[in-house]
Amino acid sequence: MIAKLKAIVKPSVYKLIQPHRPNFLIIGAQKAGTTSLHYYLHQHPLLQGALDKEVSFFSTERNFQLDVNWYHSQFKDVRNPFPNKKTLFFESTPEYIYYKKALERIYNYNKDLKLILILREPVSRAYSAWNMFRDFKSRPNGIPESLINDKSSQLYEELYDSKSFPSFEQAIDNESQKISKNSNCPEPSFIRRGMYVEQIKFLFSLFDKSQILILDFDELQTNKAKTLNNVLSFLDLENFDWDKNSSHKSYNKRPYTSKIDKITKSNLETFYKPYNEELFKLIHQKFDW
Repeated sequence: MIAKLKAIVKPSVYKLIQPHRPNFLIIGAQKAGTTSLHYYLHQHPLLQGALDKEVSFFSTERNFQLDVNWYHSQFKDVRNPFPNKKTLFFESTPEYIYYKKALERIYNYNKDLKLILILREPVSRAYSAWNMFRDFKSRPNGIPESLINDKSSQLYEELYDSKSFPSFEQAIDNESQKISKNSNCPEPSFIRRGMYVEQIKFLFSLFDKSQILILDFDELQTNKAKTLNNVLSFLDLENFDWDKNSSHKSYNKRPYTSKIDKITKSNLETFYKPYNEELFKLIHQKFDW
């Protein structure tokens, strides 16, 4: 929807549209429904998503060097050049939660920002992420530009430098070895991105808990309207008739060519169990994982 609007707005007109500062951010997690959440919220008349869903300003050095004026230019209401004063602007970059530097930059930018985090059962999240990166390799021009421009990164080296893409078991085993050695290398992160508790501890060390809303991926899938109205309440907006006024389409879904191996799944569930239990105590919420 946003891409179509961008395409029909002439560049000369677009430059005249007022830029804005974001009012809230969706900061993660990767493969946890941030794309669906972003586009559902964008359908609300008072919520305006960034021109590109993932601006990656605080997490990508190249973008961060472009300064805040460039960042604010990503928040323009192409639906209405003179938006309602109550309109709230937002973007959704799921890697923000994973990188401490990104969270620190967000804090330094605006320590009062509201932040939304959606979490997914970590084994399913890991397998979904692996399938996503494998899908990139199998499609022509499918590898993201950010990875192509950073071929020296550990992620590119381990996933794309060889002719064959690593199996899920290989990828998990390689990362497990890094974890056991206390490696500081953040990528690949199929396992570590699902170790939410340490990420959220750092988030809580920066921001007041009242500024943070934590959602469950499964709840968004099964009870969309309730979850989205919880978001509106968090943003101090009234409930909205989502069933009547928004699309039910699920975004960014990729079919799997095979199911996760049962033994691998069981081993990962055992690995994550203590991390999940600590997470639930920390956030005073318990998900059905």
